[in-house]
Amino acid sequence: FLADKEAGESIVRPSSRGPQYLTLTLKVHDGVYAHKDIIEGDKDQKDITSLLRLGKTLKIGEDTFEDLDE
Repeated sequence: FLADKEAGESIVRPSSRGPQYLTLTLKVHDGVYAHKDIIEGDKDQKDITSLLRLGKTLKIGEDTFEDLDE
């Protein structure tokens, strides 16, 4: 998906790690990609509609954000 994009372009996609995880994929250079796990916070694991929505907080490493635009 990012092969024909410029370096610096990124996508956020569901992760295979589970419903409270996303993966950020960043194109660094042609054929070189960086992947970062995003942990979605404040999701009710027993509520299916909560699992389909974006978490109230997003954590990348030690940094916490309130939306994808931050």
